Amino acid sequence: MELSRQAGWNQTEEDWQMLWSINKKGYLGAFENGILVGTVGTINYPNAFGFINMVLVDKNYRGKGIGKILVTHAIELLENIKTIKLDATALGKPLYEQYGFRDEEKIVRMVCDQSIHKCPPVKANFLTSDDIENIKTMDEQVFGGDRSIVLQQLIAKNPNMSFLIKGSEQPVGFGIGRKGINYYHIGPLVAENQETAENLVLSIIQVHPNANWMIDVFTRHEKWIKWLTNLGFKEQRTFIRMALGINNSTARIDNQFSIAGPELA
Repeated sequence: MELSRQAGWNQTEEDWQMLWSINKKGYLGAFENGILVGTVGTINYPNAFGFINMVLVDKNYRGKGIGKILVTHAIELLENIKTIKLDATALGKPLYEQYGFRDEEKIVRMVCDQSIHKCPPVKANFLTSDDIENIKTMDEQVFGGDRSIVLQQLIAKNPNMSFLIKGSEQPVGFGIGRKGINYYHIGPLVAENQETAENLVLSIIQVHPNANWMIDVFTRHEKWIKWLTNLGFKEQRTFIRMALGINNSTARIDNQFSIAGPELA
């Protein structure tokens, strides 16, 4: 948590526990004299890609090649996976380029530091763990692989901020919010169209209308970003989704109105 705070990241201790529980053999620490000075993690999304996350180095130990050692070991943990992805900060991007990672998508983090009192249309239902099978097919088609283990944990930990909008037969969208250190976080958010995404965002925000919120959005969603801006969000920082290896992704980026976060993809 100290490393997260140093970097200004939003993860809570509960987030760290969730990440570790998803892949207990996929998280590594760099130690000097018994002191944790760096971390890295990996997640394997079946039929999609491996994902590297939580690359952190204590500010007092930077410049010693610790980050490179950690990333090297992370890639080795994912050596049998054809595609490896990560969300890079501007600081980390040059390191990843050394391994052959290439730019894939740009992501903008938008934050809202003001109360939002606009009432949402009553179209969203609370999403429960029982709905996982209902949204799994839709999410696999949009995300490009199976991340049901992540969805299950996010829903279980945030039942009052997990929403589903149903069509005549199948779900047309879902979104999940969760608490962070600095902001409440909206994501993942998957929807067939922007109107559905708007209803989901408003439903999630109204659970804590006076809180500070953030959402991570692919920059290709220009119309969506404009709507969020009109709602009161503003750009805070950017990330670069980078990929290494063969990329046969079937993901539908246009239906991903928010990623789960740079620690989850």
